[in-house]
Amino acid sequence: MFEDFDETCVVITRPEEFTSQVQNAVNTQLPGWTFIAAPVVYFDPFFARPHQMAVQLFKHFRFSYQQEHRFLWVPPSPEEAALIESRDHIHFEIGSLTAYAEMIWL
Repeated sequence: MFEDFDETCVVITRPEEFTSQVQNAVNTQLPGWTFIAAPVVYFDPFFARPHQMAVQLFKHFRFSYQQEHRFLWVPPSPEEAALIESRDHIHFEIGSLTAYAEMIWL
């Protein structure tokens, strides 16, 4: 995967703890939003049924070796979504990653 993502990566060694930290930090920025943590579903585009796909969680099967996991926040209403769309980003802090992650350099 280093060919895809450069010469370094962060390996999450305690995913439940990491997920909890991110969820708690973002929840302060997006109160009332539904948090979803789920693995990506890899699909073959020749056999895909678009009406059965959640676009946010699906990815072409040529990337299946990545074993990606995604975090999503779903707004409680379209009005809430519109407020966030006007922002460039959401800033949140989770502190040091050393308790549940490791940096690897080639």
